[in-house]
Amino acid sequence: FDVSQEPKGNELKALFVEPEFLGRGTDKTLFEHVKEQCRKRGVNKLYIQAAPNAEVFYAKVGAV
Repeated sequence: FDVSQEPKGNELKALFVEPEFLGRGTDKTLFEHVKEQCRKRGVNKLYIQAAPNAEVFYAKVGAV
């Protein structure tokens, strides 16, 4: 994953899982790792740059 410091805050620019691994929990595990890394860095707000079809996934893992 790539978390960068942007003027508006921290931004997740890229998080991809190959299609054959979707639905196996890999994507959720990866995003949990992102959240843990943010907590360790003191990041409490993360802007996510994602494709529109990924919005459902991010909502399921707690993004608003």
